[in-house]
Parts: sequence; structure tokens; C-alpha cells
Amino acid sequence: MGTPFHLGVMETGFELNILKAIGMDATTLGNHEFDFRPGGLAKMVNSALLRGDIPIITSANLAFSSTSADDDSLKKLFNEKVIKNYSVIEKQGVKIGFYGITGKDALKVAPNKTPVTYIETNEIAQKIVDHLRQVEKVDLVVQLSHSGLWDNKSISEDEITAKQVNGIDVIVSGHTRDKKIKPLMINDTLIVHAGMYGQYVGVLDLEVDDGKVTLLNYSLNTIDDKILGDSKIHQKITDYIGYIDKKHLAKEGFSFYQTVAETKFDLLRQKTESTVGNL
Repeated sequence: MGTPFHLGVMETGFELNILKAIGMDATTLGNHEFDFRPGGLAKMVNSALLRGDIPIITSANLAFSSTSADDDSLKKLFNEKVIKNYSVIEKQGVKIGFYGITGKDALKVAPNKTPVTYIETNEIAQKIVDHLRQVEKVDLVVQLSHSGLWDNKSISEDEITAKQVNGIDVIVSGHTRDKKIKPLMINDTLIVHAGMYGQYVGVLDLEVDDGKVTLLNYSLNTIDDKILGDSKIHQKITDYIGYIDKKHLAKEGFSFYQTVAETKFDLLRQKTESTVGNL
């Protein structure tokens, strides 16, 4: 969202196919997934499925309306297990159970989610963790979280979850934007956060041995132009930009790489007054 890439996302589901192509196994839902309303999110997922493979999408704490039809197409994806409450995969002989959570603050800043509502996280999380351990017999439990970490500990949702829910090995945190150089350890739960805008890839190395999970290493890897791009992925992106130009921008007299304005000073995103000015 916020770039021309979003223009064709409902009719192509492009981002989900790319995430799968670069090797992502699973993801969850954040507030911007609802920018085009629940029906728009459903269109994205269905379009991506028609074009190819997508990561597992897991979301455990959303509720749907019994009176409004505005979220029916999204509810259908949940009912058909296209979007799952939880999932289990095996990697290198380790059975990993994971589930997705969309935080209270994230849904608060997603006005277009209506009539989808939030289910209190920690109660449902504990039920899923217990099921993963007792029924699925997983070796590792991971929460994919779009809830975040805040300086104010009373509202720091992922930290609160780690304190109140027993049995989570790792929380991969999102939504808030401050990267964590080192994992947080709360109640035997590791919490990691790799910042914003794809600036970093976090790498968490664990050893799982007879039910014991040990942290071996954690690092944030900077993503910049020093890394050679992947030719196949680059071609997919180039083709998609061509699609956006042809389908959406050309009829308005624009193109993806067209310069529309210039300034003699940097436009800074900062906590004090932005050089953009008040908009």
C-alpha cells in the first residue's frame, strides 16, 4: 500500500505469489490487508490462487458477522481452510506448529475491516498452543504476530502474550516498526522483530532437542543494493509493472517510472515536523 504496486493486487494477488516464490512458507494478516475491505482481501487471495502457489495464510483471532454479507467471501476462505487457524509443517525433522494473530491496535487502525471483529488474543492463543502440543505433538510453537512491541509495556501486545500464554517458543512480531537487535526472552518465549519496509531479514537459529529449544544465534541482515537481485524474481516484478502501466496508469496519462514532481531538498519522514509539510 502507498505505491503503484497496490493498483492491481485485487485482480492478481501478485504479492502472495511473490512471497511464495522467494521461499516464504507462511504469513498472517495485518491491518493493511483490509484496506480494500474484507471482500477485497478475499479477491486478492482468490486471484493469487488462480495464478499459482501462495504461502500458508493463518489467522486465529478474527470473527465474522452473522447479519452482514460484507465479509461473506472472506469467511468462505476461512470455512474452506484456505486461511487456517493454525498449521503444521515439518522442516529438517522438526515438527513446527504455527498460528497467526492480528493485534488489537492493528485492527483498530483498519477501519475498512468492518464487519470483521477482533477476538481477545490470549485466550484463543492458549487453546491453539495446547492443541498443537497435546494433539499435533509439535516440537516447536511459533506465533506469527501482527500485534507488535511498544515502549509502553502495558500495551505491548506481544510481550503481554508471552507473559500470559504458556508454551509459545517464538513470537515473530510485526506491525510496530522498531527492529530488535537481540531477541526478547519472556516466560521462555523468544520474541523477534525485523523492523519495517523490508529493510532487514531476521535469521533465528534454534536447536530443538528432546523438547528443549535453545537459541544458537540471531542476526538482522541488511537488504540493500550490495545484494545481487534474483533474475527470475526481478522478471516477475518487471512483468507486473508492465501490467500496472497498461491496465491502470496509461489511461490516466501516467507510467510507473514517471517523475511527477521534484524538490531541491529531501522529503524526510521523521518524528518532528516533516519537510513535506502539513498534509
